Amino acid sequence: MKTKGAVASVLDPRRGPAGFFRFGLAGVIAITTLSLLHLGGGRPATRPPGEVFRHPPILAGTKDSIRHVFQVTNSTDRAVKVLDVASSCTCTRTVLSKPELRPGEIAELVVDMQVMRTTAQRVAIVTLHTDHPRLPKWTYRIEAKTYQPVWFDEPTLNMGEFDPKTPGVSRGGTKVHTCYQGPRGDRPTLDWVASPHVRVRVDESSRSVEQDGGWELSTYDVSFELDTGGTSLEHDLISESVTVRYGDHVPAMVRLVARPVRPFSCVPAVAHFGVLAVGGEPRTLDVLVRSQDAGPFRIEGLEVDDPALFASDVTEEAGRSRERDDSGTRIVRLVLRPPQISMPSKHLSGYITLTFDRSRERNFRLPWVAEIQEGRSRVAIDP
Repeated sequence: MKTKGAVASVLDPRRGPAGFFRFGLAGVIAITTLSLLHLGGGRPATRPPGEVFRHPPILAGTKDSIRHVFQVTNSTDRAVKVLDVASSCTCTRTVLSKPELRPGEIAELVVDMQVMRTTAQRVAIVTLHTDHPRLPKWTYRIEAKTYQPVWFDEPTLNMGEFDPKTPGVSRGGTKVHTCYQGPRGDRPTLDWVASPHVRVRVDESSRSVEQDGGWELSTYDVSFELDTGGTSLEHDLISESVTVRYGDHVPAMVRLVARPVRPFSCVPAVAHFGVLAVGGEPRTLDVLVRSQDAGPFRIEGLEVDDPALFASDVTEEAGRSRERDDSGTRIVRLVLRPPQISMPSKHLSGYITLTFDRSRERNFRLPWVAEIQEGRSRVAIDP
């Protein structure tokens, strides 16, 4: 009734044209304001536009890259211009369909991302830098997880030290993983290939299973025994490769390394530099060199089999001990420079030869390994 009265009073001809105009204009403004509040939720956007896309798990080697098209919607209350498109990963290529968006307008952001060939998750964040005063950065995240058909926790397994003049066995263990999708009865079995010096034992009772996007992920404990006795090796290490096949897929390999006991030892026994990016920052690793008799010694020389990868300023300093001034240890600082261009192999390995000032055991060979991760990027905005 009050509403009818209010409307009637506005339309009352006795108020005259001025009254009608005054109250009629106020009504139009009120209705327009209510309409805008209804459409815009009552206030302008407080969060920048953005989206997260998670690709279903991929079997490594079946795809080189993935593509996703993001719908970029200008949910703000003003026209926006995209000034730049930046990606957190060189593994992506992006194309934006239009650089300017009016309120409510939609553009397409095409993102191509290279996927890993190992068991890993790759994440890239594409940021649109805009001229919006309050919400200048709009982020779009793309994720892709790849699984190898079969892989090991440790591609290189340290089996410890041994006495080359005494018959014996070095033991070590790790975990092996499989990835399978299909009927349970068709699941492949693990087929091991090893030399007569290696014995492999898989603990079937240790099997654990997880599900991820329709893929069945199984994990087993596997142990190895390596015959080390009766060999003439005194200055080098024993290295045996064990291969496991899982159906018709690409096999996986683990490298077993055992070192003969000698007057010197290194910690770690294998210089593992981890995963490095092509053209990335150098990786530094400190290696502790110890004499078994705790006697003083000096490192007179250091040679690497690939000098282009190692920094020339490899340094050496005396080790420190809380109990005493331990002259029986030295610290060697190794600096590995990643390659600047893509390489055919993503697994690098070799030896670092240390030369001591001892008449006995003058040379010591330290194995080193590294994994190289590569990717290329090109960012563009369509005109």
